[in-house]
Amino acid sequence: MVASLLALPMPASGAGWLGVQLDSASDGAVGGKAKAGARIVAVLPGTPAAAIRLMAEDRVITFAGQPVASATELIRRVSTAQPGLTYSIEVERGGFPLAFRVRIDAKPDSSTRLAKLHVGRPAPPLSIAKWHEKPKGGPGALAGRVLVIEFWATWCGPCRKAAPALAAAEARLGPRGFSVVAISSEDDAVLTKYLGLAPSGYAVAGDDAFATTSAFSATTLPTLFLIDQMGVIRRVAVGLGDLDGFLRAAEALLPAAP
Repeated sequence: MVASLLALPMPASGAGWLGVQLDSASDGAVGGKAKAGARIVAVLPGTPAAAIRLMAEDRVITFAGQPVASATELIRRVSTAQPGLTYSIEVERGGFPLAFRVRIDAKPDSSTRLAKLHVGRPAPPLSIAKWHEKPKGGPGALAGRVLVIEFWATWCGPCRKAAPALAAAEARLGPRGFSVVAISSEDDAVLTKYLGLAPSGYAVAGDDAFATTSAFSATTLPTLFLIDQMGVIRRVAVGLGDLDGFLRAAEALLPAAP
């Protein structure tokens, strides 16, 4: 499981931010043996961690001169650090300790954090447990199309509000190479019942094992990703925000209408 400075609760304002993803599954154990520290899974570009060249697989063992026992502890400490100030941080890399000084940033909003993590990079694969409403032409037909991937839930009011606009975009832009894929981690029975009463008009997939949701780091609903024909993430939106603008950006990636 990946714990992230993007995802776990932090103070509403003035929260510090390092810009890494951490592996909470490794807390206190490596190869079955107890080992303190927080293993870095990924370093986001343009962040304090990137500025001092922290790396994936580094294990943070101290922060601000205090030992770090786990990923959760590091997240808590960094979140209470004062943005703009410099702190000591020590990592273990390849069995050797390395000491750094890092200037902590203020925690950016959710869209900015996800953009730093994903925009300009290939989209994670869609590990779909079950298609409740299949894409037109089948799942294989999604390759080479402009995609909006929406993480949603049946109980999510903003998700329901977005549905008509997404369905209209699918109907209008589909012939030009555009598709919407909505992904929910709810139980199959819940999705089947809901879609039986309110068909979406676009592809809907179940992800009850959270495989795709975790790969996209989608912790807020709705979260939308715009993916181009080459499979690269071009834009991220958390919450509805400017949905019309998001869909205009999708249309701008498509060939001109005949």
